[in-house]
Amino acid sequence: MNTELKVTSNLNGLARRLVMEDIIDEAAAQAACVQSNKKNKTLLGWLIKNKSGDPDRLAAAAADEYGIPLIDISAFDLSQAPVSLVSEALIEKHQALPLHLRGNQLFIGMKDPTDHELIDEIAFSSGFHVEPILVSARNLEGAIERAMEATSPAFDDFDEDEGLEDVGFQVDAEAVEESGADMAVDETPV
Repeated sequence: MNTELKVTSNLNGLARRLVMEDIIDEAAAQAACVQSNKKNKTLLGWLIKNKSGDPDRLAAAAADEYGIPLIDISAFDLSQAPVSLVSEALIEKHQALPLHLRGNQLFIGMKDPTDHELIDEIAFSSGFHVEPILVSARNLEGAIERAMEATSPAFDDFDEDEGLEDVGFQVDAEAVEESGADMAVDETPV
């Protein structure tokens, strides 16, 4: 990492770190700051969306800058992820993956942990305090797909009528008549 500041600009925070670490150049950093402010997006979110720089290096720089843990999502057993605590629509819409629940804290893997609107939306919908965990944008989408597959019910592929053809649910009308049972349907509301 080049710790010597090579530029004399008004960049600060993540933009400055990205320039110092040669992830993006100064002009690109300034343009990204302007554009992200215009679009009312976070800088990291804008850079990821516009594919400005290597996603793994962006994530590492953001983790260092914000002091947020960065994890290798491929090391997680995603079948144990508490995916059911957040709606599937919310997970897919925001590309955020519930990773672990400890007490009232829900740890969420996300590509932009500075997106406070997303954190608040997940906290509101789940009822838990959300702790963001940074995951490289390159790996997150595949991890979400694997987690959804791993935690889906075992009978998703089961055909409703499969294997039921041998079950005898037929009523012998003659036997019912002989027993004197009434075949009328009771229409009393329950």
